[in-house]
Amino acid sequence: MDVVLLIHVLGNLDYRNLQQAQLVCRRWYSVISDDSCWRHAFEINFGSLPLRRLGESSWRKEYLKRVQLLRGFQSGKHIVRFDPRIGKVDQFFLDYQDGWMYCGSLERGMVAFCHPSTGRVEKGYVYFTDDHVPAKVECMLLDRHRIAVGSATGTVALVSDFKDRANYVITRFTGFHLGPVTCLAWIPDLPGALLTGGLDGTVKLWDVKSKVCVRTLTGPTTSPIRTIACDKRLGVLAGNDIGDVNFWAVDVTNLLEESASLPSLNSTSLSTTRTLSNRDPSRPGPVSAIAYDAKTASAVVAVSSDSTSNILQWDVRRGTVLTEFAGGHAARISVTTWHQSSAAGKGNDDRLLLATGDVEGSICIWDVPKAPLIVPSADAKPTIVKPSRSLKAHRSPITKLLVDGFKVCSGATDGSVKLIDLLTGRCIRTLVVRRIRGGNDGLGAGGGAGGAGPVSDKATVRCIWAGHYQVVVATGDTVKSWDFSGISASAGKGKSRKGAGGARGWVSRHVATNPRTQRRLQQVQQRMQIRDDVRDDRWERDLERDAADESFRLAVKMNGHSLVDRGGGDAGGKKMTESELMSYAMMVSMENLHVPSVGGEDEPYDKDLMEAMEKSLLDEHSVVQPALSQGNRDSFSQHKVSPPQEANTWARRASTYGSSAGSSASSLARSGQWDSLLERYEVRPGRYGVGGSNSGNLTGAGGPSVAHGNVTVAQRLPSQAISYAAAGGGTGGGIEDEELQYVLELSKVEK
Repeated sequence: MDVVLLIHVLGNLDYRNLQQAQLVCRRWYSVISDDSCWRHAFEINFGSLPLRRLGESSWRKEYLKRVQLLRGFQSGKHIVRFDPRIGKVDQFFLDYQDGWMYCGSLERGMVAFCHPSTGRVEKGYVYFTDDHVPAKVECMLLDRHRIAVGSATGTVALVSDFKDRANYVITRFTGFHLGPVTCLAWIPDLPGALLTGGLDGTVKLWDVKSKVCVRTLTGPTTSPIRTIACDKRLGVLAGNDIGDVNFWAVDVTNLLEESASLPSLNSTSLSTTRTLSNRDPSRPGPVSAIAYDAKTASAVVAVSSDSTSNILQWDVRRGTVLTEFAGGHAARISVTTWHQSSAAGKGNDDRLLLATGDVEGSICIWDVPKAPLIVPSADAKPTIVKPSRSLKAHRSPITKLLVDGFKVCSGATDGSVKLIDLLTGRCIRTLVVRRIRGGNDGLGAGGGAGGAGPVSDKATVRCIWAGHYQVVVATGDTVKSWDFSGISASAGKGKSRKGAGGARGWVSRHVATNPRTQRRLQQVQQRMQIRDDVRDDRWERDLERDAADESFRLAVKMNGHSLVDRGGGDAGGKKMTESELMSYAMMVSMENLHVPSVGGEDEPYDKDLMEAMEKSLLDEHSVVQPALSQGNRDSFSQHKVSPPQEANTWARRASTYGSSAGSSASSLARSGQWDSLLERYEVRPGRYGVGGSNSGNLTGAGGPSVAHGNVTVAQRLPSQAISYAAAGGGTGGGIEDEELQYVLELSKVEK
């Protein structure tokens, strides 16, 4: 049989049978060992050749690598869900193999440090204020050893040395934007520089070492900058809100050297070299993404407006359109991303692989052609490129996309993430990050094709990271991690990887040869999936219930039971102000102070004592009050102990002492000491404010007296002190001494 015919015949076998056929004879071994046989088998089994190879050196390795990845994502998994405790997670940066992860929040202006495979949140946070407190920031850019931050006031800061989270360094640059900072960008292969864009329409180049602004790049308009791309040798590209892209042909390395030698040139302005204008000025929209290819001096620019979107490939050197990507989306593009392979392998290239998602849940994969080395003429028409793959992934707007040579990861507002095989277009796995009411199929997501209403912002997928077998997703304040490698980083500690790998190999061989075992394994996986989903729902429901109970307890503590509605409304129709809350708290504390003990053995004695005091007060008031003539009133008014303000203060203090006296008199064993104390200080029953006066208490003709709660203490002051107080020269210093002595005596009685 001819070799070519034999290759076509053997190419119809799967990879297991193909490996076994090598053992038939030497001729078959030599034919199957040829790379063209595996290439033909790859095309027959997968339907087509891949858009991008995985960097393998032969088609046999490419074939086996893809089969291994597919089987890994379709088999078991290890799920970890955790809360970094920073509020809404807007960005994260991680290295799954080394076991570290940075989670950043713009609303609180802080960064947490976690372990992606175990969910452990480390102690300590990084804040961007000098006093280490949370404060909102406008934008953030995370890197392995540094964090760049832009504020609403236009200032820029850089955080470094945050390994221990205790002595991290915050470097604040000199200078600022005339408005909030809108975007940040690192310069590839140049760690000593930073680019920032602002709401004022300018781009600033910062020198990290000297903390100064090297140059200010200005454009023809003041439209806010939304995205930045740069090459340290060729120049800087910046897209604005109206769909234009400004290009500055500058050498960033030379600018930094000039800044060190000529500091007087710092912060000077540089005008734009060229503007790549929006081809449809009547429909302006922000530039959502820029992919800059420095080798061919070309840039792929995505512009999204409310009504339409367009993706163009520009020749930056001449400002002409090389390629127009059309025919993919019927709705507005919501997210754009790309992948450029850097792996060197046989048959592998470094062309851009572009992925776009729209608000109706569709995904398009574009194979970006290489820009020609020979510059075309200015009147040449652009090349029209159709999408290589068109996928209907979600039924709600797509918010995040990630693409590589094997798969596409897409996240939507319905809280789900789908892993799609880039080669065949089939969904490998659907990952539910956060379940929502109505299901995670997009029916409850607002803004989509089948949207029935708005969903919570907590369910929207904000960040996605994907490795060979791991996927990490952030929604709201929650991070969820999947590991499909069979042995997670946490489970592999303390166990023999050799033994685990041998067991897994035996299971895979047994499952491959036994259909009944395959069905049982699928049932077990389905049960485990249902159990994990129920556990996640219960965990989320418990968190929401705890948060609602904590909020209710706080509201009851501040407003009281009568003014708080369990359902979240106001039972009383309005809430108490701060002053009313303070008055209410003081009133409650005074009531608790004056209320006697209830249910004790001394309660009858306290009740009899109070009734006796009340009766004596009424008897004395009925006798003394008519006997006071106008002259007597005038004579007694000359002997006021203190002015009205001092009397009010003294009355408040006296109420406390009277309560203490009442509680101390509740013991029958100390009744004799109490009687001697009353006789010594001439205490007579009475109430504060008899006769309607707040300045004193006139209980008889013997002199002024002061009310102490439910009893009245007659003052025994020298005549000089009384005349001095009556003349207005003092406020009754003897009264204070009398008060102190009376309190000391009461404390002895209580002991």
